[in-house]
Amino acid sequence: MKNDNPSLNTPFRIYPALLLWILTGLIGIAFVVWWILQQAVTAFHIEHTKKETLLLAETIAIEIQRVLQDHASATEVWETKHLFTLYEEMGKPLGVVWIQVYDDQGRLLFGLDPNQIGRMYSELEGEPFPALQQAQVQLERLPPSHFLAQRGIRDVLEVYLPLPPRFRPAAWIEVYLDAEPLLARIRHLRQQLLGAFLALGLGLGALTWFFTRRADAIITAQQQTLQKTLEKLKRLEAHRRMMTSSLAHDIKNHLAAVQGTLEWFSQHLPEETDQDLLENGSRALIQATMMLDNLVAISRLEEEDLPVNLQPLPVVDFFSRLEAWAKPILSMKKASLEIEEPPSSLQVLADAHLLFRVGQNLIYNAIKHTPPETRIRLTARDAGSQGVAIQVQDSGPGISPEDLPRIFDKFYKGAHSHGSGLGLAFCRLAVEAMGGRITVQSQPGQGTTFTIWLPRSQSSSPGGGTKPSPEVG
Repeated sequence: MKNDNPSLNTPFRIYPALLLWILTGLIGIAFVVWWILQQAVTAFHIEHTKKETLLLAETIAIEIQRVLQDHASATEVWETKHLFTLYEEMGKPLGVVWIQVYDDQGRLLFGLDPNQIGRMYSELEGEPFPALQQAQVQLERLPPSHFLAQRGIRDVLEVYLPLPPRFRPAAWIEVYLDAEPLLARIRHLRQQLLGAFLALGLGLGALTWFFTRRADAIITAQQQTLQKTLEKLKRLEAHRRMMTSSLAHDIKNHLAAVQGTLEWFSQHLPEETDQDLLENGSRALIQATMMLDNLVAISRLEEEDLPVNLQPLPVVDFFSRLEAWAKPILSMKKASLEIEEPPSSLQVLADAHLLFRVGQNLIYNAIKHTPPETRIRLTARDAGSQGVAIQVQDSGPGISPEDLPRIFDKFYKGAHSHGSGLGLAFCRLAVEAMGGRITVQSQPGQGTTFTIWLPRSQSSSPGGGTKPSPEVG
């Protein structure tokens, strides 16, 4: 018995590769989720700070609007201590380090630097004032030369807020917030997220390791069981083949002894002895011998253990050998074998012994399943691209249509067959082992024709010359 599964011959370890792939996938997924969450956390904090800064800006704008109803001068606005109090109460807790309030023309209405009050600015952060239509928020690292950086502030959150018309003359507010507390909170949350994902990854990794180890142990145990079962089956198969071969050999020896005894009796018994009994016994012995040979050969062919020696074989030699073998059997049933002698140049590429046994089975089947005095024809022809076609044709009752598709199946016997179901199965396996094929044509009451298609030998051609053997199609 062949082992067509190489994985049973080598140790199978599932968990190292599987664990690596699973952990890689989990790490990748965790990294993506962690990155998305940290971006969401950063955006959330910035948006929250923006809302608080907007509230501060609107409150300052309302105060400026109220003060300007009583004081027309920006200097007077600056001198109002209430705005500084507002900055101290609302701005500093938010981390505000710088505030500038501008009117529609870009004039500074309020700022923490009193020397800038009333100064005109043509643009803010590189954009003209009319272009600032919506709030802008951005994190920025200040250069060392910046005046806020010289106070120890490295990162700021810059907020530019255009105000609705109801807050005129205040039109824009520029706010700088110290971003270090915000960044510290974000870093802290990122660390917490990273720790949570590391803990989750380690937990999933441990579970994956446990289950893959468990699966590997189960698969390894099953593999070992299958390996032992396979080895046992191989030993049993080898023992069966040895016993079958030995038993077939012993039985054939006994059958040969019986055949010799029957032949002696047929030659030495008086003429009035019933010769039909001796002929029936001889036919039964031939059939039993062929059945044993077919059984052993089928087993070896199925296991690809039967040597096939392909050599150029003249078809005329094959026919001559079959004719010599068939004469005694034909005489028992008063049948005739008509041979259409092929050209001497017609040769097939085949195993001579295996092809001879195929011919034996086909001729014996024709004799066995046809009435007495039947006529059997043996022909061969060059079939062109299909190689050489050798035909065995009888004039018997034929094969029923329901049996025809299965007659080459092992152990299949038709409704009117008394054989073992091995002869035609052997023929199919043997012809296919030689690179050919076998077909059948039959109709009830019109006889049966078996055709063996074999590759043509290179030394054989329709004209007697040299021609490569084609594929048998």
